[in-house]
Amino acid sequence: MAEYALTGDVGGTNTRLGIAVKGRSGRPELLHQSTYPSREFHSLEDILADFITRHQVSFKAVCLGVAGAVIDGWVKTTNLPWKISTADLVRSFNWPRLRLVNDLVAAAYAVPFLHHDELFFLQHGFPAGKSGANIGLMAPGTGLGTALLIACDGTYVPVASEGGHVGFAPRKHEDLGLWQTMAKQYGHVSLERLLSGPGLYNIYCWLRDSGRYEEPAWLTGQLDPEDAPRLIAEYGLKEGVPLCRAALEKFAALLGAAAGDLALIGMTHGGLFLTGGIPPKILEILREPEFIEAFSHKGRLSELMSRFPVAVILNEQAALLGAAHCAFNHLL
Repeated sequence: MAEYALTGDVGGTNTRLGIAVKGRSGRPELLHQSTYPSREFHSLEDILADFITRHQVSFKAVCLGVAGAVIDGWVKTTNLPWKISTADLVRSFNWPRLRLVNDLVAAAYAVPFLHHDELFFLQHGFPAGKSGANIGLMAPGTGLGTALLIACDGTYVPVASEGGHVGFAPRKHEDLGLWQTMAKQYGHVSLERLLSGPGLYNIYCWLRDSGRYEEPAWLTGQLDPEDAPRLIAEYGLKEGVPLCRAALEKFAALLGAAAGDLALIGMTHGGLFLTGGIPPKILEILREPEFIEAFSHKGRLSELMSRFPVAVILNEQAALLGAAHCAFNHLL
C-alpha cells in the first residue's frame, strides 16, 4: 500500500500544498497540487483544513516549507501575520510525524535530483564531481530567501538562512544614492528591500524620482505596490518601457552581486541556484552580461567566480518535491 506525504510551500503570496508518494528513482512524485492565495486566509490551519476536506487521504508524514525563520518547531512568517507551530498543527490535525522547515531548505532538498531540463544555466562553470560540493540557493519573490546545502560524507546537510535580511552593500557609486534613499525610508537597508517583488518597485521608484528616467504619462498612477512588480516586468520585457527595463536591469545587477556573495560564503562549487517567483520570469534580463558581471566582480577572487555553476530553477514544484523528500527520508 502506498504511503502518502502532505507537502507544503507556504509563501507570502501563495501557499502550495501537495500529495506525494515515493518515486522509484528516489525522487518523490506529486499526485496532486493545490495553490491558495495566502493573504485571503486567516491562518495556515484554515488552508490545511480546506485541503484535507477536499482530499480524504491519510498522511504518514507531513513536511511544510515556510517562508520565515523556523526555530524549535515555531515560525512567525515574515510577510504574513501568521504564527505557526508544530504543536498547534498536531493538536489541530493529529499528525504524529510533522516537520516545519524554512521554505528554502525545502527547495534545497530538491536540487540534487532536479533534471537538466528543469534548470536554465546562466553560467556552466566547472561543477564538482558526484562526490559532492556545497550548493547555494537564493530566492527573490515576495521576500528574499537564502539557504545552503553542505556536502558531507556523500550526502547533503541543509542549512537554513535569513540572508535576505543582511545589509545591502552598494557596489557602484550610483548605488550609494539608492542606499541613501532606502535608508531614509526604512532605516536598515536589507537585501530584501531591493531583491524581491516590493524591492523591484523600490528600484523603479528610485530611478523615477532621481530623474534618471521619465515615467510615461499613461503609466503614472497605474502602479500600486501590490501589482507593480508584475507590471514592471511586463512593461520592461514586452513593451520596452525604458524606466521599467532599467529597473529590471538594476535588479539583475544587484541580484548578481548578492548571489556572488552567497557563492563565496558557501563556496558553492556544486552550483548557485536561483529560485522563487521572479527569476524564471526575467530570464531575458538575467541572460544579459550585467548579472554575471556583478556575480563575478569580487576583486582578487573574481577568477574563482567563473568556476561556480549558476542556474535558474524552472520547476515551480521544487519546494514541494524537497519537502516530500524530507518527509519520506527523515520522518518515516
